[in-house]
Amino acid sequence: MHQLIKTNDGSFTLYNEVLDETYHSVNGALTESLHVFIKNGLMYRPFEKNEIHILEVGFGTGLNALLTLEHKPIDQKIFYTAVEPYPLKTEDNIAYFEHFETAPKKLSALASLLQNDGSNFTEIESGFYFSLLTQKIQSLKMADHLLRYSELAVFFEGFDLVYFDAFAPQKQSEMWNLETLSSISEQMSKKSLLTSYCAQGQFKRHLKSLGFNVIGIEGPPGKREMTVALF
Repeated sequence: MHQLIKTNDGSFTLYNEVLDETYHSVNGALTESLHVFIKNGLMYRPFEKNEIHILEVGFGTGLNALLTLEHKPIDQKIFYTAVEPYPLKTEDNIAYFEHFETAPKKLSALASLLQNDGSNFTEIESGFYFSLLTQKIQSLKMADHLLRYSELAVFFEGFDLVYFDAFAPQKQSEMWNLETLSSISEQMSKKSLLTSYCAQGQFKRHLKSLGFNVIGIEGPPGKREMTVALF
């Protein structure tokens, strides 16, 4: 069950009654996504390649994907893999955005995102390819991604950018343990980046033990700090 909650910037979040947790910050869902995943993810530093491979852990409402599509660099392609083992019902997901005071500019692409079955990539717009996997991140390996990429004849050596947007550690502890983070790091490329709203000490210690250079950055409204980790 999900309850709709208006946040401070006029956008909305959903409250998951089972986990007793919201999908986005009540201080501003749209503001949080822009700050954490666009400003301090996609735009944190230039990608010196023609193709950017993104992994989102926790697709949720699709807000991060829509904002990434909106802010895609003109001269680069993006291959976006989202992982969400418990997707929202399509009709609920579409209805969610109808309440926004200012809807994402690329909202018309949401239906196409939700129709992807994960078996391959869908070109949503020119240069933006999307795949939605309904598996648990712990079950995915490099071989799984290589299989999907092989159909596009695109060279893939790992994800350049990871949006780590799972529910909070106290709600989904299995997503934040060393084993899960290690599995994700094994799917990342050299000179890659992971960004997350979370600044928990144990989370950062795990990342450091895996070889990440962890940077504490000012968080979005309502949060003192967030995390960027360079691999």
